[in-house]
Amino acid sequence: MVLGYLFFLTLPFCLARLILWLHYSDQFEGLSSADVFMGFLGGLRFDLSSMSTLLGLPILLSFLPLVRSLSWRRFWHLGIGGISLVILALLVIDLVYFAYVKRHLSYELSAAQGDWGLMVKMAWGGYKGVLLGFAGFSILWLWFWSILGRNQRPGLGLGSFVWLFLLIVALARGGFSAKPVSVIDAYAQGNDQLANLLLNGVFTGSHALLLADGPDHLYYEPKDAVRWAGGDPEAPFPMLRHNPGPKKGLNLVFFLIESLSYDYIDQLGHKNYGVTPNLDKLVQESKVYTRFYASGQRSLEGVQIVLTGLPSVIGLPTLGEGFQARYSSLGNIGQANGYQGLFVQAMKRQSFRGEAVAGATGFKHFYGSEDIPRLLDYPDPEAAPFGWDHETFQFALQKMDELEKPFVSFIVSSTTHTPFPPLPPEFEKYPRDPNAESGFLNTLAYTDWALGQFIEQAKTKPWFENTLIVLTADHAMGNFWDGDYLKRFQIPLIVYGPGIEPGMDPTLGSQIDILPSLIDWLGLQGDYAAIGRPLGEGGLGFAYMRQGPIMMLVNKQGYFRHSLANRLESIDPNGETLPKEAQAKMERQLLSIDQATFQLLLENRWAP
Repeated sequence: MVLGYLFFLTLPFCLARLILWLHYSDQFEGLSSADVFMGFLGGLRFDLSSMSTLLGLPILLSFLPLVRSLSWRRFWHLGIGGISLVILALLVIDLVYFAYVKRHLSYELSAAQGDWGLMVKMAWGGYKGVLLGFAGFSILWLWFWSILGRNQRPGLGLGSFVWLFLLIVALARGGFSAKPVSVIDAYAQGNDQLANLLLNGVFTGSHALLLADGPDHLYYEPKDAVRWAGGDPEAPFPMLRHNPGPKKGLNLVFFLIESLSYDYIDQLGHKNYGVTPNLDKLVQESKVYTRFYASGQRSLEGVQIVLTGLPSVIGLPTLGEGFQARYSSLGNIGQANGYQGLFVQAMKRQSFRGEAVAGATGFKHFYGSEDIPRLLDYPDPEAAPFGWDHETFQFALQKMDELEKPFVSFIVSSTTHTPFPPLPPEFEKYPRDPNAESGFLNTLAYTDWALGQFIEQAKTKPWFENTLIVLTADHAMGNFWDGDYLKRFQIPLIVYGPGIEPGMDPTLGSQIDILPSLIDWLGLQGDYAAIGRPLGEGGLGFAYMRQGPIMMLVNKQGYFRHSLANRLESIDPNGETLPKEAQAKMERQLLSIDQATFQLLLENRWAP
């Protein structure tokens, strides 16, 4: 009876895995039939671990020996049903989220704390069918659970209860090995497709939330890791650098555009989507880095990396989630050079802790959607859960006029975030859909127009001729891409202003190079800590990225993916596996950066 009870509670995990395999079949094409079989069979280890960890205590309490009360049993039985419903919800969320990042839930659960209302609003705006289907299934599940509850029996005998206790402990640990099962164990075969089939979102999300599965990050002697990462191992702050200037006194307008992949700009990707005329014009007048990549897959990561130069580290929170070590930041460096700091986001002030991030990074003036008046007549003004870009850009322009000069402004757009809202007819270039690429293209047409309006009006301002405009994305729109793996990370970096020679620049870089580059372009004097290098000086010569629990490095030879325990994939531009020597070199670069960053942050030796 008890084994049947446990088996029944594991069925939702198995069903979720089956749906994942069927619905995202293109993500598992490289697996053989034997691999798929092992994925389903081996996945039970992670399913049973999640089930036993989350439900083990109420199961044990419901089967307590010598407790004859059926009311006691029924109470804990209902508790198990309620928790299992939460598990079902997480499995559904994971299946939907997998479309966007091609992996399971990870640290997103931690990032969403405090924004659950916004998450529900987003889900209702874009996934009504899924929510209604889940609601119907929940009613069916609770009805069936209530039927089971009517047939409860008294607790187990002492001997049977001890065996149940030992079984639940073993299942929660994933077996009898010295260490409990962890996310990293799914990557033991060096195959991330198999790992995605083995894992489930409840396991990965809960482990990330508890930081229980973080690697130890210790691969080399500490001084060697710092040296290979580009730091001075003998210095108190090994990553500290100094920029002597000279000060240029330029203003900075920095746009962080939600989900703007490189290929969506017609002048760059040549896909002829027809929704970026203003960006196309800006590209022709600017320096554009044609081999530039996002260093993460989340907005929080993009904001952190751009503003501080700090890469996202597995096992450590992002800046908005409770970062405690000292670090350099664009706003604080600007303040030290006499700059006013302005941070405007299309989202609400508290969304993803924007207000705290702005203050922590040295931006004295911060505004969110609550502060921004509506300008256009939208079909549904409340349909954009993250705010409207046109109003955000115009509000930022007004505040720039009011600031003392020079200023550093940081503008975060959001309308191109799913669910994509309905727009005035002139922007509906494609069929309206809150979740499909056509919906994204419509919102991009709107955001492109809003950028055009901003630039046209900014050019009339007396401060414009002394202003640097830099535009990039927080991350790429990876869920609509097939084929070239790196397209899921490639984003534009567009630089326009005094001293910037227009043209296409093939220098390879990623977001960790932005802070050093901004300091260089603006001539900001002083010390700062960073792994990246100014792109004007050639950058690092490689891009450094994170994809959930996977770290990546891209150089001229190809790309290399690593789980921090195993090499996963190394592909050259022709689709062939990289030579072992190249893999070893890229592995040392990647692991050294990870170790040095982790060590120095924990020791609070990243920046003074």
